[in-house]
Amino acid sequence: MNRIKYFLASLLIVLGGIFATFSNSLAQCPPGWIGGSVSATYEYTSPGSPSVSFVCKVTIKYCCRYIYAQNKREVMITQFYGTPFLGIWTNNCPSAIPDWNDFITWLHMVAGDAASATCPATSIPPCSEGIKIIEEVTSSRCWKVENNKYDAAYHDYYWRHDWIACSSEAKCITTYEVCMDYTTSPATISRKFISRQAIGTTSCSSEIPDFPDEEEEHWETECFARNCQ
Repeated sequence: MNRIKYFLASLLIVLGGIFATFSNSLAQCPPGWIGGSVSATYEYTSPGSPSVSFVCKVTIKYCCRYIYAQNKREVMITQFYGTPFLGIWTNNCPSAIPDWNDFITWLHMVAGDAASATCPATSIPPCSEGIKIIEEVTSSRCWKVENNKYDAAYHDYYWRHDWIACSSEAKCITTYEVCMDYTTSPATISRKFISRQAIGTTSCSSEIPDFPDEEEEHWETECFARNCQ
């Protein structure tokens, strides 16, 4: 009997951790928008000689909506962070990425691709036609980093650096044209880059702050500006 009670208690702890992880996984969005999240691997090379290649698994939270009258999908990136290894161990690799412009290009592309499933069109027009879906992926140009504590599925807790979009008039907007390419077999979704635009004036600091050394204490930085090129 004691063995059964121990098993049930352990199962409840694991399920509770999984539920907490899932409930934390989607973005909190304004009315009319749908929250989503996606994890993907970003690869980069460190500067210097000799250069070293790294991979960084990142989870991106976003909100999206599809405006059918305009044949347009809008996506807002609200947060990203290093995906914890096995849902247990801290992974703060985004804080070490050296080329922000390359990273923001990747971030917008991955969020846009994921949002095509979260906020789908009724149909995707063929690339051979003149009509395309317009997709706008937006992120703030002001960010802050919070070091937060989370429950883990198979572990007591872990800490992570959350990159959180600050409320700001300054935005970074990437525009794509989306269509279905039937020249491939099977047909594939084509996402063509059109433009990237920085709008508004940043009111946050232009200096990237030093992050505190304390990895097991809550802290947060002031909002600071990042490039949009």
